[in-house]
Amino acid sequence: MLIQRNALALIRGCRSWLLDAEGSTRPLGLFRVLLILLLWARFAQEMALWNQETPAQAALGAAFFILTTLALVGWHTRRAMVLLAGVLALVHYNIGLHGGYAPFTHHHVYLLMVCTVLCAMGPCERSFSLDRVLALRRGQARPEQGSLLANRLLLLQLMAVYFWTAVDKTNMAFLSGVRLDQVLHFHYYESFLAPFVLWGPGIVAASILVVVVEYFLAIGILLGRWQRLVLGLAVVLHGVFYVLLPVQTFSLTMLALYLFVVSPDRVHRVVHLLVADADRSIGSASGPWK
Repeated sequence: MLIQRNALALIRGCRSWLLDAEGSTRPLGLFRVLLILLLWARFAQEMALWNQETPAQAALGAAFFILTTLALVGWHTRRAMVLLAGVLALVHYNIGLHGGYAPFTHHHVYLLMVCTVLCAMGPCERSFSLDRVLALRRGQARPEQGSLLANRLLLLQLMAVYFWTAVDKTNMAFLSGVRLDQVLHFHYYESFLAPFVLWGPGIVAASILVVVVEYFLAIGILLGRWQRLVLGLAVVLHGVFYVLLPVQTFSLTMLALYLFVVSPDRVHRVVHLLVADADRSIGSASGPWK
């Protein structure tokens, strides 16, 4: 009976954490803006109209740019995000997996698509959007508070990436340094950096360290007392990945997801302080252009 009661209490706690929590919508609004910039960085060239060969491809490219622009400025935000999620699903599943276009099958493309879907599930229009500006002018703006369901799901997605990536690497092929050595040889074999990057003991140590850090981050992002350590490790880990390997948008997407590791109300206060400091700076400047 004690085990049953504890299990029920755990289930109720998880349900409350996931479904009942409310907080500032600023983290989700900021993430929406960062996400659109990452989508442009990843897809802009392939979606550009000059690069299309059929009317269907051109229509898809036009839809991508129209919807990302609407989502960026925050006009009809929720509708734009939902439709954009559909476009990205079409890109990943139909063109990538079904059509055999390998660049659209990569894990960083899948992560961008999932983040768009989850962002569209939350009140991403209540902060940093034209929708909010127009609502304020009409006197109909809602407070920058709302359900944290999307935030929680995005946080769980961050945890899942770390956990399953670490699980995939928990084998002798990776821990012995063989897999990482193959990747680094492919990119650095003829580079002047080869003597430094391809040092055998360093590759083995890096392989083990990466797995340990990823398991730690998968757990640590939920533990508030380790928040500073988690944030520092994440910046170092993804910074190293970004500099050493062609990870494209993956590292930046993962770092953007850390907006949901920090308390939403804390993010709200930090943004408020930054805006207030900027207002004071502008107010104290002299001259019409300062």
